[in-house]
Amino acid sequence: MSYEKLYPSDLQGSLDIYLSASILVDTIESGIPRTAPTASAPNPQPSSYTQYLELWRWVEQLLWRTVVIAVRISTDELTLSALFRQYFACSSHWIPSFRPQHRSTVSTLFLHFIISQAYATKSPSSDTSPPSWLPEARSVIQEYRSVLNVSTKFPRAGERNVLVEEFVDLCVAIWEASGAVGEHAGWVIDVRFSVRASPTNSELQATQTLWWATRLTFNSHRVFRHMSRLFYVSGDSNLAIRTLRLYVQVVGKAWETARAGTVQEREGASPSSVESAHGVDTDRNWVQTLVHGARMLCRVACSKSGTALGTTGNGLDEAKEAGMLIEKAKIRLDKGHAELVGSVYLAEGIWHSVMAHKGGLVGVGRMILTHHL
Repeated sequence: MSYEKLYPSDLQGSLDIYLSASILVDTIESGIPRTAPTASAPNPQPSSYTQYLELWRWVEQLLWRTVVIAVRISTDELTLSALFRQYFACSSHWIPSFRPQHRSTVSTLFLHFIISQAYATKSPSSDTSPPSWLPEARSVIQEYRSVLNVSTKFPRAGERNVLVEEFVDLCVAIWEASGAVGEHAGWVIDVRFSVRASPTNSELQATQTLWWATRLTFNSHRVFRHMSRLFYVSGDSNLAIRTLRLYVQVVGKAWETARAGTVQEREGASPSSVESAHGVDTDRNWVQTLVHGARMLCRVACSKSGTALGTTGNGLDEAKEAGMLIEKAKIRLDKGHAELVGSVYLAEGIWHSVMAHKGGLVGVGRMILTHHL
């Protein structure tokens, strides 16, 4: 650490020294039993964290500096992988409130590293089984969540719990990197149980990640956006539609407020600065979410029986709502983004076919619906 202070520009030299010292950490950590405090025991033994607290302070500082420098100079992947695993092997001894800022940063870096490695080594395959790296990613997520649980709190008015929102983004990114299989979306909703155990019905009804995030955030459009998608792919259309409506309500009102404020107070401000200042979701996310929601509503509408107008439960209400979402998406659509424009036009074509079908014009668009939905 003295060398890093004396020669701050020589990052590689500092890293070499830290790496030579970190070799001892594996030997030290493997010799310390993982004991948790047992207050109910007649003669409770101190936990490994309490017993070796001073040691852990120095070990964490050493590994923290090593990881930070290794990431800054883009060290080779094998070294980075070993450092991340070494850090989390030691962190299994620590209580959640120990060095939360450092652990939050390392957890985020490790999860980003896992995601990048997953996409770099991904090969086309029809196998839908979870990848081998997923249990490790889920164990990191569970530990990070316990840290956030004690180090963050419900935001005040006008504030956001950014760390929790980013945590939810990472959970969804890990699921997407693992294949984005609908049957495997449950662990994103509930990561409380052990990664080695199969969840029971009672466990699935227990604390859930997305619901947990809502207790540490307030009307987060990022959480609602993920909720709508994940609830739908996991088979709960009702919850997916409800959270989609919340997303539209929260983001729609925030965007209108931000736009009014820009006209009156911040004339000439760029859209990105308005989004950043007011917490409004980006135009791209807004359009993508509403297009996905419109197509979801069209699928729900088509799954309902009955075709005559006025028939209860015939799906016409869902189809009409899908049309309103498409119109809302057009308001913030960037005409220069060909992919987004195409997705909106495709959703609109599907919606016209659904409305024709639900209105009794069965001859219009049956093949289109079957192909695109």
